[in-house]
Amino acid sequence: EMDGKRSKKADVIEETLRRLGEQYPDADFSDRSCCLMIGDRIHDIEGAQACRMDALGVTFGYAAPGELENSTAKGIASSNEEILAFVGAE
Repeated sequence: EMDGKRSKKADVIEETLRRLGEQYPDADFSDRSCCLMIGDRIHDIEGAQACRMDALGVTFGYAAPGELENSTAKGIASSNEEILAFVGAE
């Protein structure tokens, strides 16, 4: 929601997973090993970490130079092709 009700990235991620669980009831979104947060800011990476899931940083967003490199992201991609390679879907 754009009303600011969820101001922390972890809250947004949890709500997204809750909604996905409603849409795909056979999927187990409590198993965070099947999830990957792709984000362009350190807030995305930290939110994923708080939700016990991996994160991939992307350089084609709003992050300042070095912001993602100094995060706990499992990797950093500079293109859609690099994202696909990271998840093994080349």
